[in-house]
Amino acid sequence: WQQGLKSIEEYIEWINSCRLLVTNDSLGLHIAHALDKKIVALFGPTHSNEVYVKNGVKLLPEGHYDCLPCLDTVCVKERPCLYDIKPARVLAAVDKLFKEAAK
Repeated sequence: WQQGLKSIEEYIEWINSCRLLVTNDSLGLHIAHALDKKIVALFGPTHSNEVYVKNGVKLLPEGHYDCLPCLDTVCVKERPCLYDIKPARVLAAVDKLFKEAAK
C-alpha cells in the first residue's frame, strides 16, 4: 500500500523500493517511469494516449463509454469507468510483466 504520503522524498523512496507499481494516471506513475520501474497504469478519466509508459502496460475500461476521457475528479455516472478494469486483468498484466522480467 502507498507510503510516504507526508513527504515527497519518502514517496519517491517508496516507489524506488517497488519492483512494479499499479497506479492510475498520477504523480506516482510519472515517478515510477522516471525510476524505470515496471508499471501497470489504469486509465479512464484521463488521456491514455498522452502518457508514455515505457516499461509496462496501460489498461483501459472494457466496454463503451461515451464520456471518456472526461477529465473529472469525481464521476457522475452510476458506475464509474474504472470499475470496468477487472482485478483479473490487472493481475494478468502484473504476472506478464514479472514473467517477462524473469527471462
